[in-house]
Amino acid sequence: MPAFLLPILSSVGAALRLPALAAFFAGLVSNILAWFAKFFARNTAMNLTVITMLITLTTATTGAIYAVAAGLSQVLPSYVSDALGLLIPSNAIPCISAVLSARLLRWVWSWQFFMINKMGS
Repeated sequence: MPAFLLPILSSVGAALRLPALAAFFAGLVSNILAWFAKFFARNTAMNLTVITMLITLTTATTGAIYAVAAGLSQVLPSYVSDALGLLIPSNAIPCISAVLSARLLRWVWSWQFFMINKMGS
């Protein structure tokens, strides 16, 4: 190698050292941020799925209980319906359906967790 190129090569190496270091740290930071974004997106999607399932189950259970109550009101004598109307509050059916839906969702969730662990091992 000719000796007159040595000062030029050392100055080029020093000039390129800082951008390479900046590119390395930028790549490292972008990989860490991508991992955190994927982690939080997965957890957020799971939570939104659970909330959607709970709302859907609650709505379906409420509709089913209202349908059963409407069918019973056609069969029962009118004084039984009036007595039940005095004893049971107006928001009882949505409350009961929310509790039943939450219990059903918890059972499905624990069963799914058991099956995932069973299949994984």
